[in-house]
Amino acid sequence: RDAVPPQGTVVAEYLHARGLHLEPGAPIRFHPQAWRNARFGPCGPAMVALMSDPATGEPCGVHVTYLREDGGGKAGGERAKIMLGNAGCIRLVPNEDVTTGLGIAEGIETSLAVMQGFGWRPVWAATSAGAIRRFPTLPGIEALTIFADQDGAGIQAARVCAARWATAGREARICRPPAGDFNDMIRERAA
Repeated sequence: RDAVPPQGTVVAEYLHARGLHLEPGAPIRFHPQAWRNARFGPCGPAMVALMSDPATGEPCGVHVTYLREDGGGKAGGERAKIMLGNAGCIRLVPNEDVTTGLGIAEGIETSLAVMQGFGWRPVWAATSAGAIRRFPTLPGIEALTIFADQDGAGIQAARVCAARWATAGREARICRPPAGDFNDMIRERAA
């Protein structure tokens, strides 16, 4: 409730530093002092994103990425991200933009990179490899493209998800970068 629009905040700076920009209508906001378990660091600025159930669209939780004060990167080391509530996906495009095909990727940054750096739309952020592994077949979606992170967990999750969609008679394909994730590719091109 305390989060504000991200334009002109460290969220916009953070995404810009990664070669990305905010998508109009994306459920991403800025919180200047997001709650944090004291064991992992102090409260501070964060990118917060509404998570919704992939099947019903009902809000179910919040994804929090803690940011440095200057927006130049994540803050908090290995605990730079948390999920509050139930895990869900982050719908980075309006529902009306999702017709018969959909792309999913693990993170917000990777999903934005696929749309902005490679022109592929629509894409949702699944939030984790485990969420990709569990991503359900959705009514009306005939084809799913999984933009997998190039690591063991990411590839295995993509394979499990693609197999489930294929078994349901839907088209499913996996795209993967040569290393890292698709945001890494954009950043390398810009360097």
